[in-house]
Amino acid sequence: MQGLTTTRALFLLRNSLSAEVSVFNRHPSMFSLENFKAFKHSCNGCQVLCIAYGSLTLLSVMILIANGSVHAVYDICAGVWLFILLLANVLLAIYVFHMCSSELVRKSQGLVNLIDRMASEKLSSLITPPLHCPASESIELCWTYRDGILVNLPSVLLVPGDIIVLRPGHPVVCRCHSFMRNRSFERGDVYLPEVGHLSSLSSVSPLEPLTVEVTECPAAAVLRKCHMFGAHTISPLEKEYDLVLHSCFEKVLLPAVAFVCFLSSVSRYFAYQRLDLYWLGSFTVDLGIAMLPLLFPSLPIFFIGFKFYNSACLSHTDKYNIVRYPFVDKRRKDSTPFVEDKKAPKRNVFSTAAALFLGRGNGLPFTSNLYPILGSVTSVTMINKKGILSWPDPSVEKAFFFSSDADHPSKQKIRCDTLSALSSITKGAYVMDFSQETTQAFKVHFDDPNWHILLSHLRPLGLNALLNSCLLRSEYCRFLDHLRVIAASAPGTTAVANRRCLCPLRDAMQLSRDAITQFEQPPTVLCAYRRRAAVLPPVPGSPRYKIPLSNLFATINKDKGSCYVQMMCQGSADMVLDVCRYYWDGEVARPLDQTHIKRIQDFSNRHNMTAYCLALSYRPLPLWVADLKHNDYYDLTSQCCNSKEEMEAATMQSHPVSCSMDSLLFDELLMGADKSDGALCNLLFDNHVFLGMVSFQYQAKPDIVHLVEQLDKSCIRFVHFSKENELRSRVFAEKMGLEAGWNCHISLEKEQSPDGVISSNCTFQGNR
Repeated sequence: MQGLTTTRALFLLRNSLSAEVSVFNRHPSMFSLENFKAFKHSCNGCQVLCIAYGSLTLLSVMILIANGSVHAVYDICAGVWLFILLLANVLLAIYVFHMCSSELVRKSQGLVNLIDRMASEKLSSLITPPLHCPASESIELCWTYRDGILVNLPSVLLVPGDIIVLRPGHPVVCRCHSFMRNRSFERGDVYLPEVGHLSSLSSVSPLEPLTVEVTECPAAAVLRKCHMFGAHTISPLEKEYDLVLHSCFEKVLLPAVAFVCFLSSVSRYFAYQRLDLYWLGSFTVDLGIAMLPLLFPSLPIFFIGFKFYNSACLSHTDKYNIVRYPFVDKRRKDSTPFVEDKKAPKRNVFSTAAALFLGRGNGLPFTSNLYPILGSVTSVTMINKKGILSWPDPSVEKAFFFSSDADHPSKQKIRCDTLSALSSITKGAYVMDFSQETTQAFKVHFDDPNWHILLSHLRPLGLNALLNSCLLRSEYCRFLDHLRVIAASAPGTTAVANRRCLCPLRDAMQLSRDAITQFEQPPTVLCAYRRRAAVLPPVPGSPRYKIPLSNLFATINKDKGSCYVQMMCQGSADMVLDVCRYYWDGEVARPLDQTHIKRIQDFSNRHNMTAYCLALSYRPLPLWVADLKHNDYYDLTSQCCNSKEEMEAATMQSHPVSCSMDSLLFDELLMGADKSDGALCNLLFDNHVFLGMVSFQYQAKPDIVHLVEQLDKSCIRFVHFSKENELRSRVFAEKMGLEAGWNCHISLEKEQSPDGVISSNCTFQGNR
């Protein structure tokens, strides 16, 4: 599908924004009654001069000039100088009000001109994020056809006539229309196609995305909302200024001083009984001189100048005081971030302040000045963390696997003495911890320096990561879209992307990528899921959280050097455990028993609450399986294999514990394998070998940790609101250096659902 060209889309975007700007550019005259009311009494943040102070200052000027014409010339000079200040304040207030009221229009027009220049250059394409980049709520992306290529375009760049792709289970980013189905979508609607009928016993056709045409310009709607929101937002610092100037001084102090001066003049008049020609002049002069310091004639000039000077200093702080981190500066061996403190030249600061005052700088210096906003900050709140507070993808944190050392006490004692205390060993179950590298963002290393002792246990995990790698992200994203629709139809469930990038784990164990050269590429992808009902709440009527939908993502890799294929699975721990009958102990495959099952469940339950847990398994298959086309997904809700206890008993009776994987499965697979649909399902999803589990956790960025420390030193509280559950929120808050003892739960749900289910998207956890 061709879609619009980049140049054509930019011209359409320019026309849509230009039409919106022309509508809001029809503002009333500068000297209209509405604009005059803005100077009536209080400061609204745009100007600092009001009619009350201007009138009193003008009265003082008249008193000084009238008194100077009779008594002294210096009173006339003071009156003239005060009048010049008053005139400068009036002109400054009019200029600031004009710039404040027209700033959004001017900046919008500048944006239109920028887009027009880009369109005139006839760009061939735009740099966009990858199609299957990690999802983040900080930026809204949409699959769009531009120049005949499907790109991941920000929604604000869409224009009428664009051809976009609605992915199943995803919300619609703007108003659009489908000509194939004659259906219109509004912004916020979720595209939920109907799941097709089962084509066989357990397979279902994957849901396809829908191609629609955009009928509105989202950028124009955003611009319209900005103009309708208002020209200026008053900061707390400006509110304090208004409180002191107009409430304390104007309504309390000025009348009190005027009353005291009046009583003083009356008392002096009756005390001296001097009724000369100039008694009225001296009476008014005393009153004007006493009130003049409280009128602050130079305050507006100082306030405006000081605000723009500090804004210029802030802009130069970003250029000269650079916080460097080891991720950026690899010349430093120390991992502690440091600040290069360089003072900007005064000439540059003043030139930047003048540019901001003339409206030539970046940002919105009149309507949304950064200086008063930062000057009144008492707390900083962040809601989303993915890509802002943390890296977009979670990092590997722990690896869990089994060993048969419990059957060999001498071997277990040697390993316990050799391995560091950083590794957890519990009766044959090992948990290896990982830490993030200080020099690279997405690289991890083993906390235990003697990890190579367990390399035979870890190598299958690395091979699984190689064969079922993140290169298959497009297939997994398509499968996850299908799960979102299934979860929407299953109350109390939600689709969770528990399959993450395992490349850091593979690199940590120094496994070469050449290991996959003996397998044919690309592999065959196989996906399966299982619906389950939500657990009933312990108290009737109490809310409960949605449970993740069990899923499994596998690859079938044909081995060039043998007559069988390898099936590498990654998925939810509960579903992988149900298809496993054996576990890898570092040497051979051994049958799973209830002790192993309990340890797997304990690890997965614990880390599913605090992190993200992924289970890995392996299954050798006959060669003819690689020739099958697995285009459908497998719904294993109704297709259940035998219970774990029955299979365990049958396995223990028919095979000794010392049997290897080849003698246990290989001959059986090559001989007597049934190719019917039901038998194929049991063949694919049974008798797997459990390899281990990996837990992932979002890691806080070093600059965010440094920011939290600096805010704490400045007595500014950092509050993190998370859409995750309480435990995940607490763990990540501790990684940022926050106090995790305080939590608040804020539900954004509009109304309670009949069954009492609260989505995890509506509950926020706060940590400070």
